[in-house]
Amino acid sequence: MNALDSITLWLCVFALFLIWLIYTRFRGAEYAPASFLNAEKMLEFASITDKDIVYELGSGLGGLTILASFKAKKAVGIEFDPIRCFLSKIRARIFGLKNIEFIRGDIFEEDISDANVVFLFLKQKTNQKLKSKLLKLKKGTRIISNIWTFEGWKPVKEDRERKVYLYIIGKE
Repeated sequence: MNALDSITLWLCVFALFLIWLIYTRFRGAEYAPASFLNAEKMLEFASITDKDIVYELGSGLGGLTILASFKAKKAVGIEFDPIRCFLSKIRARIFGLKNIEFIRGDIFEEDISDANVVFLFLKQKTNQKLKSKLLKLKKGTRIISNIWTFEGWKPVKEDRERKVYLYIIGKE
């Protein structure tokens, strides 16, 4: 392999890597894990118990879903990216978690009707598109959003410094 072929190969690999990193952005959220402090605040706002069924929409590598599973009856992460979803499943297996599931799917299409806690770290426009789906959840369902809000909804609780917002269905 000559130098030009080698450079071309590396450029192709790099381009594929960049496409993988940003393609979920076109689906409504680019990948960016929540900071540890924000994840901690989200978990605090959720007040998860062993009766809760928790969903994380756009779960990325599954960190928040895994943390929630330690307290929840069941935790489900939904992630569009097949590689991140696969890595999440491996992480859950490493921890030996039984009450957790990762679904490779579309957050707009998957059934989340049994949720009573929903975590989001998406984009403002994506949150707006999800409003009608979230409003169909049971009254009292806790929606915790990292950074992005819901236009027309007033948070029940918020941390302005961390930009974490708690909404409760029926009190929006």
